[in-house]
Amino acid sequence: MNARIKYGILFGILGLILGIMAALFLGVMLYGIFWLFIFGDDKWPSYAYSLIYVIITIVFLVIACVFVYLGVKRGSKKDSNKKYRKN
Repeated sequence: MNARIKYGILFGILGLILGIMAALFLGVMLYGIFWLFIFGDDKWPSYAYSLIYVIITIVFLVIACVFVYLGVKRGSKKDSNKKYRKN
C-alpha cells in the first residue's frame, strides 16, 4: 500500500473524529441560539429542526472530506519524494 492511501485513511479517521466533535459542538450552539434569540419557549416550527440537522451534516461532511483530501495530498508528496530518492 502506498503512502497516499495510508495517509488518506489516517487523516480520514482523524477527520471523522474531529468532524463529529465539531458537528456536535455546532449543533448544541445552534440549538442554544435558536432557543435564546429566535424561537424561545414557544413551539418551534418543523423546519428549524431540519435546518439544524442539514447544517450539522454539511459541517461534518466538509470536515471529513477536507481531512481525507489533505491526507491524500500529503501522501502524494511522500510518494513523489521516494521516486526521486536514490538508494
